[in-house]
Amino acid sequence: MPFAQHLASEAIHAAMALGKSLPRSVALPLFSAGGAAVHLLEGRGRRMAQTNLRHVFGAGTDARALSRQVYRDLGRNVVDLARLETHSGPSLTEMVSTMGWNRLEQALARGRGVIGVTGHIGNWELMASYLGQQGVPLTVLASRLFNPSLDDRLTKLRRRHGVRTLYRSEPGCLRKTLRILDRGEMLGIVMDLRTRARTQGIDSLFLGHPIRTVVGPARLAARSGASILPMACWRTPGDRFRLEIDAPVPWENEPGTNREMSWKETTDRCMESIERYILSAPTQWVWMHDRWGLGVSQSGSV
Repeated sequence: MPFAQHLASEAIHAAMALGKSLPRSVALPLFSAGGAAVHLLEGRGRRMAQTNLRHVFGAGTDARALSRQVYRDLGRNVVDLARLETHSGPSLTEMVSTMGWNRLEQALARGRGVIGVTGHIGNWELMASYLGQQGVPLTVLASRLFNPSLDDRLTKLRRRHGVRTLYRSEPGCLRKTLRILDRGEMLGIVMDLRTRARTQGIDSLFLGHPIRTVVGPARLAARSGASILPMACWRTPGDRFRLEIDAPVPWENEPGTNREMSWKETTDRCMESIERYILSAPTQWVWMHDRWGLGVSQSGSV
């Protein structure tokens, strides 16, 4: 493992240990300040965030202030991620208010499975843990992290709250996802990051700009009959969380249906919901990801 990745891994482990050991009232402002410090020091991520913010909101946007708040909010979310390693069910439930919960209950009651689609907005791991604590039979579809020890830690954290992990790189991943849905369970998929595989993506729009995004949720729904429910969980004033579940995204699978067009329409509807979530809490999305392939230089300051 490259030294920079090893250093980043050790820093994450240390932050997790500190975040769960301090009182939340102390850890939240401390990690917010830490996020501002990382924003100052981590030049490439800062420049990418500011480039993306201007790309979406226009050249006149105060991207410097917004990107600093992005890092501050990320720091606060690290605290609540770390505390999931010690949270009990009641303490987690008290932090989250829900909207549209009946939509999830109705979709599960159909018995055809549920595909929960979300983005890297707010605290997506806390959302998964909350769902698991509420008895939702959830498996999240994930990619491997750069460090196996971080993967193990995150997998154990999810398991503690009744959430299973399925890695995209696992042999027979598609077959396993179909089995999950066939059992009437829920599969969680994040679909807001850039996909470089032409065969696994579809052209869409995201926050007003063309993107290539994953088509997996639309394909899985058409093949399994599962419901697609967009959802997200973001921080609200008072450092609580709002979990919002949208209405099921319609999809077509009748004879004669143009599959590619149906997949695109379904994917576009999913992305529209994720857009709305991001615009509800714009500094809680991962703007430092190169979503539109804009790229940034390795040096310079913004």
